[in-house]
Amino acid sequence: MTHTFKNQLFFALIGIALALCFTFFGMQTFILVGGLVFIYLSFLNPNYSLGLLIIAIPFIEPEYMLMVMLMVIFFYGLHYINEGRTHPLHYNIQGFLLLFVVLVIFTTFFSVSIKASQRDFILHILSLGILFVMINREHTKKDIHILYVCFIGAGIISAVYGIYQMIIRVPMGSGWVDPSINPNVVSRVYATFENPNIFALFLLFVLPITLSLFYTSKKIESKIIFGTSWLLMVMALVFTFSRGGYLAFSIGLLLFIILTNPKNIIGLTIIGVLSIPLLPPVIWERILTIGSATDSSNYYRLVLWNGAFDMIQDYWHLGTGLGYASFREVVPRYFSEMSPYHLHNTFLQFFVETGVLGITLLILLILMIIKITLKVIGNEKDNYVKNTTAALLAAFVSIFIHGMFEHLLFNPKIIVYFWILIGLILINYKFYKSRGKL
Repeated sequence: MTHTFKNQLFFALIGIALALCFTFFGMQTFILVGGLVFIYLSFLNPNYSLGLLIIAIPFIEPEYMLMVMLMVIFFYGLHYINEGRTHPLHYNIQGFLLLFVVLVIFTTFFSVSIKASQRDFILHILSLGILFVMINREHTKKDIHILYVCFIGAGIISAVYGIYQMIIRVPMGSGWVDPSINPNVVSRVYATFENPNIFALFLLFVLPITLSLFYTSKKIESKIIFGTSWLLMVMALVFTFSRGGYLAFSIGLLLFIILTNPKNIIGLTIIGVLSIPLLPPVIWERILTIGSATDSSNYYRLVLWNGAFDMIQDYWHLGTGLGYASFREVVPRYFSEMSPYHLHNTFLQFFVETGVLGITLLILLILMIIKITLKVIGNEKDNYVKNTTAALLAAFVSIFIHGMFEHLLFNPKIIVYFWILIGLILINYKFYKSRGKL
């Protein structure tokens, strides 16, 4: 058994043990056991504290998540003090990211309700704090591999729970499906997330990473673990019946194949097309409602998007303020018969919340991430770094495709994962800039 496989197995067993504590002994035991493991491993290596946060996010309440995030920053700080130096990323990139800190502060204190923006202010500040400690520490490929495995650990536990929900036919929330269009959809899984679309969004983070580790693994036992994990997560994604999730997954998978093995794209596309008739009718019916004008949820989104432009006309300069709660403060002025939590479109929502400065920074961030990842993929000689970077870009593109129909930065867990994903991409960029000096 290789050392790498032992590490993978070790963290997988930790994740399973914590999940069992949560399932059979309740939240208090989970917090106690998880806290002891967290502190012990964090003293060994601050990277472990971040890994445990990644595993824990789907299963803990937001207030506990914030406490763990503070501890992650604390342990990284101890590491910096002990080492006496940092290993910063390029200062131009750090300066650009600092503009997001300024944006978060600015759009909170100029919000229509400072109190309403407090939740998202804390979430983004702590998430950006974790991002900065990630990119200012020297990492090895082993360090980053552990973080990928932790992501997969969180994904596989959530996927198994989601599949269990489908087996027991967990009840659906109101408005999750239009029964007149999809009468055969009797359940939609959401695992520990608020709704199926958010669960699908989480899976879109993890699926490309899992596929890349399957692709780069040389040991058969690793391929079995990552391959099985990927298939179970795909099954869970199917059971969300999230149309945006289906579309985003397909585009992300296609992008990953193009970036890593373009020679196989034609053959795999033919296999994919030929597999379509094998889809169960209920899934095929769901896919066919994408873009349907008679589907009530599609109509609901169109109404919201139309109203969003009226909101942008009034708040284009400063925005309503950071977060969904400040947005809801002004909703009654624009939607008399609706009370939406967000606009079901990340770009429109971010424009309304943060104004022209915010949407400009978001677009620049997207362009920067695409630019640096394509540079790594096109020039990096290390296949591991190259393929995992392709996976991270596929995940990044996927979540924004899904974000055309959902709000990416609404759920606290997804907000944290978003900034961690940015951190992982920038760490791989550091690997590329170091030219293999790992």
